[in-house]
Amino acid sequence: MDNEYRQHQLMSMELFSHVKPRDVITVNSRVKVQKLRSVFRKFQPLHSPLWSEEIYTVTKIDKQKFPFVYEVTGLKKKFYAFQLLKVSEYYPLERKNSLETRILVQKCVVPSRFTLRSGRKTVLNDENVIYTILKDNVVSTVDKEELIRFKRSLGNDVLVYSPFFSEPDNLKFIV
Repeated sequence: MDNEYRQHQLMSMELFSHVKPRDVITVNSRVKVQKLRSVFRKFQPLHSPLWSEEIYTVTKIDKQKFPFVYEVTGLKKKFYAFQLLKVSEYYPLERKNSLETRILVQKCVVPSRFTLRSGRKTVLNDENVIYTILKDNVVSTVDKEELIRFKRSLGNDVLVYSPFFSEPDNLKFIV
C-alpha cells in the first residue's frame, strides 16, 4: 500500500515539473478560483464561466504532502493548483489615460438587400451591420458583436461616435 502511494506521488510530481515557470503559483501570486461545478450545470463560457470574477492573493502554501495545497485571502477553503488560475499582475488592465483607450466609431455600412428568385427582397437584420472604427490610429471594420465585446472588456464609455450617428436614420445603429 505504501509503495502505491509513493508511486502516485512520484507520478504527480512528474506532472508538476512540466508546468511553465510563468504559471507556477507562489506566495503573493494573484489568482482566480475555480467555481463549483455540479452534475446538472454544464460549463458555458458566456453564461457560467469556470473561474470566479474576484481576484485573490495566495497567502500560504502547504508543502507537507504532495500535491501542494494553497490558501488564499478572504476564503477559508484550501485549493489545489488545478483549482487556481494565475493572473498577470497587470490584470485587469488599468487605463493610464482615458483618451488612449477610446475607440472612434466613424460610420456603419448596411449590406444591400438582394432579390431572391421568387422576386422577394431579403430581410435586413441590424446584426449584419459593418462598422468602421479607429482604434490606436488604425482603421478597421468590425461587426456589432465585436463592438459589444469592446464595451464589455474596456468599459461602457470606450466607444465614441462620429457625427454620422447623430442623423435620425443612423441613431438605431448605436451600440
